[in-house]
Amino acid sequence: LATGMLYQGLGYIHRLEGEIGPALAALERALFSSGANGYMAAQLFSLYDTAAVHLLAGNLADALASYTEMEHVMGGGVASPLVASMNVVRGMILFEQGQLDLADAELARSVAGAQIVGMVGFSRMSHLALARLRQSQGRTDAALAAVEVALDLARQGNTYWIQAQVDTVQARILLAQGQADRLGAWAAEATKPSSQRGFLPRVQHQQEQIVLARYLLAMGELERCMALLDGLAGTAQAAGWCSHLVEIHLLAALCAQAQGDEITALHELGAALRLGETKGYVQIFLDDGPALLPLLERAGRSGLHLAFVETVLARISKTATPNSPTLVSPTLVSPTLVSPTLVSSLSSSASYPGSVNPIQPLTRRELEILRLVAAGLSNQQIADQLTIALGTVGKHTSNIFVKLGAANRAVAVLRAGELGLL
Repeated sequence: LATGMLYQGLGYIHRLEGEIGPALAALERALFSSGANGYMAAQLFSLYDTAAVHLLAGNLADALASYTEMEHVMGGGVASPLVASMNVVRGMILFEQGQLDLADAELARSVAGAQIVGMVGFSRMSHLALARLRQSQGRTDAALAAVEVALDLARQGNTYWIQAQVDTVQARILLAQGQADRLGAWAAEATKPSSQRGFLPRVQHQQEQIVLARYLLAMGELERCMALLDGLAGTAQAAGWCSHLVEIHLLAALCAQAQGDEITALHELGAALRLGETKGYVQIFLDDGPALLPLLERAGRSGLHLAFVETVLARISKTATPNSPTLVSPTLVSPTLVSPTLVSSLSSSASYPGSVNPIQPLTRRELEILRLVAAGLSNQQIADQLTIALGTVGKHTSNIFVKLGAANRAVAVLRAGELGLL
């Protein structure tokens, strides 16, 4: 019994550090030992950790297989609150596959099960996964509410890395809702050297840095964004963290697109599509859908992963709404790269639900910044040229987007052109 518990704990540590091979080896030994001793709870925890390791590696089918084995261990007793509380990873897998209704049902069971058995950790993870799901469903208020529950649960333990984990998901949600200007303090903390921060497991640190790259992209700090993504890609590739690589390549494509580097953008998109098609990742492409449309159309015309691209494009067109959880950023799409065939679709699908019509007048400073945006300057370049703070540029651009009913830089420029503001 003690041997099984020892290996289960060892596998958990390896999982947090992203050491996939050692984690799976330790968890296999833990599963064998706990099974031989009839210790069902240890078997379930070992299978849960195994599923989480497979999810990190991008092996979604293997992760789901771990849950089938979990149900076998229970002898069909899948209604157990303990098993239900562990459904969070299965919900996350279904989410990544773009099966939102099934993911919703799994996460609902996980939330309920964790509450019954008092598993605070599973409850926190369930609410974090639920927050991402709600955002992808366009239920923005519910997404923020789920994060708030996770924050309350994280504060109970007062542990730095757990608090940072929740803060990172909250940052991701706020970025998707176009509220990058609220994340200055979070970004400053995420940028600090490890020696100046509390402990963060390696996997979690990279997850945080991926969201930081999203923040840099939203703030127009494109060179910093690309440099960060380059380093993250090397680490994830070496460690076998394919679940991270899909998003890293996708963000690199968006960053290169914003820089006007179409060759690099298509190369990075191709890498993301290859992983998405092979591993079964769909939702990440849908969440960033409208911003990816120009590149996806180019990829489709060139025959790059054509069947998968057509599937993604079809789902984007069906699910696009004013609350679509696209990464809202002033620099996602360079105005010079927007295809004329997308002008009408971008203009109609990227307005904020709270936008005012008719258009509210822009201030003199906002018009000045809008014209610099149209000229292709990044937020940092605008700040330097006008001798104002980078955060001030971000606030002005956010105001411009709201007044123009635009979700990003490209749509704002298009709309401004229609209104004769440029």
